[in-house]
Amino acid sequence: MIRPPKLRSLQSSVLMLAAMVVSAGVYATYVTPGGGVAPSALADWYIQELLERKPAAPFPARIAVVRVQTPGSYSHSNKSFGRGRYSVVTTQDVERDEHFERIGKLEMVAGVATLNRLVIPANLNSDKQLRQAAAAVKTDLLV
Repeated sequence: MIRPPKLRSLQSSVLMLAAMVVSAGVYATYVTPGGGVAPSALADWYIQELLERKPAAPFPARIAVVRVQTPGSYSHSNKSFGRGRYSVVTTQDVERDEHFERIGKLEMVAGVATLNRLVIPANLNSDKQLRQAAAAVKTDLLV
């Protein structure tokens, strides 16, 4: 006996629905063999440690800006200051006052200062000298 196409379609739909109900019931009653795991426990310890860190600087922050160059750098418009592993350019060359003013107007910035020869030591061998100079002018961040 040949069945009409609508009946075949209806039968296959009913069978499909029955299969979905049975499979949904199986998955709904499945119980894991152990306890659940918190997603934070899956992260490596060093990533978890980084996520828990707090900012070192307070905000809004005061920023000290200094341009670092190779030892003895010079151009037609300036000469760098300091000797050792690096030197700094203490005169504004490509930077303009409006650049510093724009940074100073940012929401989480309390002020911007440039480091100069009064606070930068002549011997520059690590970042420690620049960090000390930034601390001397009471800034929170060194850029």
